Amino acid sequence: MFNFFSKKSKRLSLGYKFLIWMVVASTLITVASSSLQLWYEYDFEKKEIERRINQVGESFAKVVARSVWNLDEQSLQGHLNSILVYPEVAFAEVLADLNKVTTSEKSPDAGTYSKVLSFEVMNPNNPNQKLGLLNIYLGYNDLAKSFKAKGFFILIRQFFDIFIFSIIILLIFELLVSRHLRVLAEYTQQLDAEDLETPLSMLRKSNNSGDELDLVANSINGLREKILSYMKKRKEVEANILDSENRFQRITSGANDGLWEFSIDGIKK
Repeated sequence: MFNFFSKKSKRLSLGYKFLIWMVVASTLITVASSSLQLWYEYDFEKKEIERRINQVGESFAKVVARSVWNLDEQSLQGHLNSILVYPEVAFAEVLADLNKVTTSEKSPDAGTYSKVLSFEVMNPNNPNQKLGLLNIYLGYNDLAKSFKAKGFFILIRQFFDIFIFSIIILLIFELLVSRHLRVLAEYTQQLDAEDLETPLSMLRKSNNSGDELDLVANSINGLREKILSYMKKRKEVEANILDSENRFQRITSGANDGLWEFSIDGIKK
């Protein structure tokens, strides 16, 4: 049913080129729209995480303040470790005037976090006295990985949908256009001046409204009829001229008259 390659020239058919361009254009549009959607969702999730951790940080700053004021490092360590139950938190620390308490023995590497949220630790007995800072380091690695996996799944699904949709469009294009174009091409290639009686017939039901293919077919048939009419008139004229010549020859051959041609000088030619 499909002729992806021309048998003579071995070139890609119109339907196959249409399929390639459709897949390429649809893929580019899908990648652009999906990337934009994923970026928007990723930015929205980051803002939601920051909003949630801000609420957590404000609550923990009040709890941590009492441990700092009481110099209870064990309690302070427990509070800081409890912050790590949130998957977005990569690291947490309290910076006091003289002491630095963290959740691990080493400082966080730059690659393990993306943003730092700082909260003031105030004296629970004197709200105007600052005891230090509570720093919460946010990491978006897990979020980025999840969105990468989501994006890959979306692209695979969209590409599969595009491919199936393109095949369906190619089938429709073959049914409505390509096969009729081949009929037109084959008819015009076989058209001969000696055989103009056979009209062009399309492989489909007649359409009263008429589309572009009907216009082309009617134009070809109209041109064929004009050429056929011209050929008939030419043959009639040639037949009349031949008959006139034959009658003239019969008349001249049956008469005893002769014809001579002289120049102005009287010289016989």
